Amino acid sequence: MNRWNDIPYDVLEAFCQETATLLCSGFGINDSGPPSRPYIYQHSLFALSMVDSRTREACYPLLFRKVTFKKMWSSSPPWEAFDERMRHMVKNPALCRAVKSFELDAWVSDIEYNRPSPTTYALLPTFLASLPQLRTLTFRIQDPFAPGFHSAFDDVVKIHGPFFTIEKLLISRSCAFLINHCPNILEFNDISLHHDQDNLVKVITLTEPLSTSCHRLRAFSTTAMISPGMLRDILKSIPLLEELKLSRSLSLRVSRRLPENQANGRGIMVQHSSRILCLHPTD
Repeated sequence: MNRWNDIPYDVLEAFCQETATLLCSGFGINDSGPPSRPYIYQHSLFALSMVDSRTREACYPLLFRKVTFKKMWSSSPPWEAFDERMRHMVKNPALCRAVKSFELDAWVSDIEYNRPSPTTYALLPTFLASLPQLRTLTFRIQDPFAPGFHSAFDDVVKIHGPFFTIEKLLISRSCAFLINHCPNILEFNDISLHHDQDNLVKVITLTEPLSTSCHRLRAFSTTAMISPGMLRDILKSIPLLEELKLSRSLSLRVSRRLPENQANGRGIMVQHSSRILCLHPTD
């Protein structure tokens, strides 16, 4: 019989996940999917992580796969609370290795009294740089917060280098500065927190750095209204684009070969770089 310390981590992770599910089986677990009461499931995993260093290492990927900071309501924790949590996580390399996705949503009604502190501006990019397995970055903030984060990210990248591991980037348009710091993204999503009056200009600020910095980009999504001219500019500036999702439930997908039925009148055909892109409603 194998000793406890000889059990591979992937087996131990599966064991902890199944045990946590069984522990809350009396609280409405769906046998064909994840627990219907995630808080009970998470508390069970947290308890298992306290057994020893090996269960802690096995449970961390299940507990901390995604880290979310939300500053959206009056009852949201202050920025100082976020700072304290980041400081705590940075001191734990095993926990940092577990994080695959990070999300920041900051939209406050009283900007003057809810601005990030200088500590937050400096600490958040450093915190992200300490996540070696980060794959998805969601960064949505109000425009007045952008300059402070812009400067802080520039300073951190000078020391730690770009965020090479990030493959999916979702940002508000004021955060276009992040594009140059994430050169390996495969998927880009422009999600605005509010309606922009100058959509076309702001979309240009996104497509230009995407075309120069993100040569692996395959999917582009935007909530902005796109004119025919802007559509041509996007296709020209991102030559390897395979999927373009536009507002109003329109989706643009690349077909590697010419579709057999061209005359059915369904959708709009746009030819680009010897490929055919089919534009058709998704609703």
